Amino acid sequence: MRPYRKYKNRFSFCNQSHKHPSMKEAGACNQLNLMQLAKEIKNLKQQPKFILQPGFIRADGKKVRPITYTADFSFYDNKYKCQRIIDIKSVATIRNRAYVIKKKMLDYQLKIKGLVLEEEI
Repeated sequence: MRPYRKYKNRFSFCNQSHKHPSMKEAGACNQLNLMQLAKEIKNLKQQPKFILQPGFIRADGKKVRPITYTADFSFYDNKYKCQRIIDIKSVATIRNRAYVIKKKMLDYQLKIKGLVLEEEI
């Protein structure tokens, strides 16, 4: 059975042997790792997870899982002295309703912390 692929992308590997859902994301990983070696950025994280709404237990006792958003990369930019969050997206993903809602929720969470989600299309 073939692994699930969204939007007909092909899984690709970057130079660090990480598996990425698209060639574009693998290329971004290569570029960010080179930037980290050059000390332009630090604390590079892949697939950082953000909690948009914590899990809870309903009045009837059933558990509700938290709503999370997983970006592609996050790192500290030494040049601009700020934390950056990068998400590599296709046009098809940006039109997805679930993505739009989660992005709005994440934008609100990041605004409180003074951060911005950057999308690369």
